[in-house]
Amino acid sequence: MLVFFAERPHTFEVKSYIWVIKRGMRLPVNGAAASAAIFASLALGPPRTIAVCEANRAGNQLDGMTVRIRGVWRQAYPALRLFDELVDASCPEVEIHVVANIGSFPVPPPVGYKLDRKSAQIAQRVAQKALADGRDLSATIVGVLHVQTKDDLTSPPHHKWYPLLLLIESVPEIKER
Repeated sequence: MLVFFAERPHTFEVKSYIWVIKRGMRLPVNGAAASAAIFASLALGPPRTIAVCEANRAGNQLDGMTVRIRGVWRQAYPALRLFDELVDASCPEVEIHVVANIGSFPVPPPVGYKLDRKSAQIAQRVAQKALADGRDLSATIVGVLHVQTKDDLTSPPHHKWYPLLLLIESVPEIKER
C-alpha cells in the first residue's frame, strides 16, 4: 500500500482527503480512515494460508488480491510435463490454474508484484524431481488471484477454462506427495 502524505520532522500530517493506492486501485479516503487503513495493514502481515476450497468460496472477494493457498499442485496435461493446477481432495470439482509468468495472466498484476526468484528456483528443482518420480506436489503458493468469467475465455482457447487463476509470487512450502 502506498500512501501520499505531508511529512514534517517527527510528525506526520495526513491531509483531510488523500489517495490510497492499493493493488492498482485508487480509493479516496479521509484522513482518519487513511490512518486506520495504514496501521491495520501493518498489523495484518502476510496473508493467512487458505485452502483451495476456501479460495473458491470467497471468489470475487479475493479477486486481484495477494493470497496464500495450499493444495495439491498437479499436472493438468501430463504430456506437457508442467505443474499447472492447484486442487484439494475435499472439493474435487474446484481447480485453480497456476501460472508462472505475467504473459499468461489475463490482467496486469498489481503494483508491487514481484516473483521471488529464490523460492521459484527451489520449487522448480522439487517439481523436476517429482516429474521424474511421477508424483504430484503438496504446495503453499503465494500469488495474485484472478477470478475469470466465461467472457474472459480467449478464442481459440489455449487450455481448458478455469474460474480461478493464480499468478505465482512465491512458493514458501513445497514437497513431493
